[in-house]
Amino acid sequence: MYNVKIITDYAQWDRFVEASPQGTLFSSTRWCDLYDSSYTIYGCYNGDELVGGIIGWGDDTYFFSGRPLTPFQGVIVKETPDMKYQTKMALHNKIGDALAQFFAQGMCTISNHWSYPDIRPFLWGGWRVYASYTYVVDMTTNSLENLEKMTRYEVNHTNGECRDCGYSEFYDMYKQTFTRKKLDVPITEGFIKGIFNTLKPVALTNGESCVVFIEDNKRAYYILGASLGGNSSGLLWQGLNMFEEVDMVGCNVREIGLFKRGFGGRLTPYYEVSNV
Repeated sequence: MYNVKIITDYAQWDRFVEASPQGTLFSSTRWCDLYDSSYTIYGCYNGDELVGGIIGWGDDTYFFSGRPLTPFQGVIVKETPDMKYQTKMALHNKIGDALAQFFAQGMCTISNHWSYPDIRPFLWGGWRVYASYTYVVDMTTNSLENLEKMTRYEVNHTNGECRDCGYSEFYDMYKQTFTRKKLDVPITEGFIKGIFNTLKPVALTNGESCVVFIEDNKRAYYILGASLGGNSSGLLWQGLNMFEEVDMVGCNVREIGLFKRGFGGRLTPYYEVSNV
């Protein structure tokens, strides 16, 4: 019988996150600490063995995973490399069932990673499902020839020089980006400063654009960008080439999706489930 209970050993949780295919930086305590320390970790146990879990905010009466700049923070499963596919999916189902039943009497929203595709236990429990998309770029096989024609043209006709970008320079350009578009800045200065101070991102600039990547033990994430209105494709392409795999972190907005599509990534769905 699978049971769900709160985890208070944060070091144990972070080790579990690193070991799980669904465990990304966004489910780590150091990422959640950038917001505040009021998050809750629920572990799913088979007897005394931790086999799954989830991190988020709230309790069993109202719980949600995902905050601004956090695309997914969903169900995490303990898998081993020698597991058969059917065994993995059966484990996913058991953990999904346990969590769906645990949160059934409250209100809950969970945004799952794309390596957790089977959300049927939540569907069977009457939860709603919403699809989102990202592009995942495999830079071990990607090349300039794989880019869309317009993206390749922009890469070939942009300022090829880049250098490291510090927090102050990035945030100044980030503010200017939204001022130019007559929009409010969506992320607080303190949060972005926390990313630079705590996570030590790879941040690059060519003087006209900035790109920011963060990493975990599985891949990099293109988390932030800023532009004064010039062509940023060349800078982003240089950044992508620093990593083996990059999650472009969302492409649901049409304009953003069309831009990110040009870089040769694989369109990848991920699913949010909610009983609200």
